[in-house]
Amino acid sequence: MWMPFPYQRKGKCDSCGMSHVICGRHNHEPAKNLNDHSFVGRLDKGRGSCGANDKGNVKPRDILNTLKQRDVRNVSTMRTIYNARQKVRNEDAGGRTQMQQLLHILEKNKWMSWHRKHPVTNVVTELFWSHPDSIKLLRCFPSVILMDCTYKTNMYRMPLLEIVGITSTHLTFSVGFAFLSLESHENYVWALENLRSILDGWPKPNVFVTDRDLALISAIEEVFSASSHLLCSWHINKVVLAKTKKMFGENDGFTRFMDRWTSVMYANSEALLEVRMNDLRCEFGNVKGLIEYLDNTWLKNYKEKFVSAWTNRIMHFGETTTQRVESAHSIMKLHWGIRSDSFETQLNVVDGLLRIQHNNIKASFELSLNVVQHEYIDELYRRLRGYVSQRALRLIRDELTRGEDVGHDSTRCGCEIRTTHGFPCAHELNHHIFARSPIPLEDIHVYWRKLSMIPENPVDPYGYNVHDEIERVLDKFHACTDEGDRLRIIQQLREVSRPSSTPGVVPAAKIKTKGRTPGYSKRKHDGDDSSTRRLPSGFEYVLST
Repeated sequence: MWMPFPYQRKGKCDSCGMSHVICGRHNHEPAKNLNDHSFVGRLDKGRGSCGANDKGNVKPRDILNTLKQRDVRNVSTMRTIYNARQKVRNEDAGGRTQMQQLLHILEKNKWMSWHRKHPVTNVVTELFWSHPDSIKLLRCFPSVILMDCTYKTNMYRMPLLEIVGITSTHLTFSVGFAFLSLESHENYVWALENLRSILDGWPKPNVFVTDRDLALISAIEEVFSASSHLLCSWHINKVVLAKTKKMFGENDGFTRFMDRWTSVMYANSEALLEVRMNDLRCEFGNVKGLIEYLDNTWLKNYKEKFVSAWTNRIMHFGETTTQRVESAHSIMKLHWGIRSDSFETQLNVVDGLLRIQHNNIKASFELSLNVVQHEYIDELYRRLRGYVSQRALRLIRDELTRGEDVGHDSTRCGCEIRTTHGFPCAHELNHHIFARSPIPLEDIHVYWRKLSMIPENPVDPYGYNVHDEIERVLDKFHACTDEGDRLRIIQQLREVSRPSSTPGVVPAAKIKTKGRTPGYSKRKHDGDDSSTRRLPSGFEYVLST
């Protein structure tokens, strides 16, 4: 007798040709546990919502651990969580490609974004995005912008240019993120032009602070020619350390040299700079190549960008390093975890982080508006309490302490805080103390008096003349004789009206960037290729040896 299932015979067939079946469905012993059974380990609707939603950047192992804590009988595995999350992603995408889904999310959440793609392959080469609340903060606090590139952030090996600003309460806010195919002048210009378009009709940045990236320096000079540019003093010190330590060999004068060089950087007048540099030349002129390096690499072309004699003439509000943006890199990488994530996953993480960032900034505004600390109940602060940030009050208090030594002598005062921060310097504050009069609110720069995320002078959205631009597009379209040019214009218009219709695709191949020297990644410190942890800097190698 034919049977449509496996069976086990017990003994011989009887005279009727019948076999005795032990089990009509299985030919093995019953399972002792159900841990590897997909049907039993499936996620129901309640557990599925917990396991599949990955927008909070919760690690799969943490999701699985939570499920097992809620139900001790749960036999789901890591593969169950991976499959559930991928199913949700596929349902959310609705048939859209990765790039179309990314642009759909950006448009849905009202992010401002730009991208460029290769004209032939349609592979995205550059991508820029900015949160709507970050744009509000930028328009409120455009004075100082810090920028720096970081690496090992994404599966496409694209460098990330992160742009940050500073609020009046001394908190950092992210302005925008630009993924670039290369750290070239042309790519930096593209990213900065997008930044400028965000500020169309609004005040432009007064100061940019970066490291000595020559391509970025030239791009800033081209796009924001009216803005001042400072070089990060911390980076300069570390680069000088890395380049000059080997020049001293076994000589024990290196520490003394670094002290001398630091005093050169912080010389607050051109005359003092010359005196200190002459002292350095006299003491270390016998060190081969040292003076030539300092003169040709730093002082000859860039002294106006980092020596205090020039930077003290600029309203930079105390920001002369890029350590804020370095800290922003660290926080972002900590939450991204690994660099094998897609743009969409990274965007979800950034969105959550920026919500927390903006809430903290709002809380700092409320603290300055409503809380009066004990040290500021003096009559001298009466007109400032609740109208300027507590950060400004602390700086004024520190300047008052310095005024005890300065007195009323403006020469001894130097008045640097007036030009760099925008509030009364030590000798001016002493005049108020002598007259027993409170500090006028008008003496405080408007930057410190801004305690909200609402720009004071919004641009009239109806002031943009869209019709003229549309007419120009139509004229260009009708003037085209080539069918390919017409199709290209139509496709660009579709991307403007419906960004999720883009034919662009995310990069498939690993993009070679400027990065580190060949063979660098083979060193023992770079073991995990998926890690976002930065590689040690040059000065760290020098110090370790």
